[in-house]
Formats: sequence, C-alpha cells, structure tokens
Amino acid sequence: MARKLSETVQLKLRFSEELRRKLEKAAERGGQSMNAEIIARLEGSFTRHDVESAVELAAKMAAEATIREITKVIGQREPKKVIAALLLHKEPGAALSAVLNHMGEEKKDSEK
Repeated sequence: MARKLSETVQLKLRFSEELRRKLEKAAERGGQSMNAEIIARLEGSFTRHDVESAVELAAKMAAEATIREITKVIGQREPKKVIAALLLHKEPGAALSAVLNHMGEEKKDSEK
C-alpha cells in the first residue's frame, strides 16, 4: 500500500560525526531540532535545484533568441560559422557585441 504524501516516515541515516556536529550547531543557532534542520536543508536543496533549472532554461532560450537575431542580421554571411565561433568564444557576449558593432559600421559605410 502506498503511503500518503502527508504521512511522516522515519528514516535511518548514516553520516560522519563531523557532519552531525555541524547539523547540531546549525540547529542550535536556528533554535530548532536537528530533525527540523535536516528537513529544512533537504527541502532547500530541491528549491535551489528548481531555481537553477529555471535559470538554465531561461539562459538557453535567450541564447537561442540571440542566435536567431544574429542569423537575421548577418544574412548570407555563413551564419553557421559565425554562430559556431561565438559559441566557442571565451566571452560570447563580448564577441557578439564586437560582431554587431562591426556590422553596424559596415552598414554605415555602405549607406555613404
């Protein structure tokens, strides 16, 4: 029979004395039991993971949008090679900025 999500379960854990002491001190500082300290830390780790995943997804979506925009601006200048170079660059933001600035200068020159 499956447990209810609201049910409290008991779990036996093994960890070092050093970690136990750290948990004990943290619980004392926070004015809570070691059990409450452990639960708060575990729940916090899941929250951080969810936030990190959301940030990663947002960064990926922003990067893809930027690549699409660069491809539009660059036009027929072999965008795959330009994008690959940007992605391999140590500082892609700086490289992108340089590419867009260069293209802006070229556009100004062609308008003269």
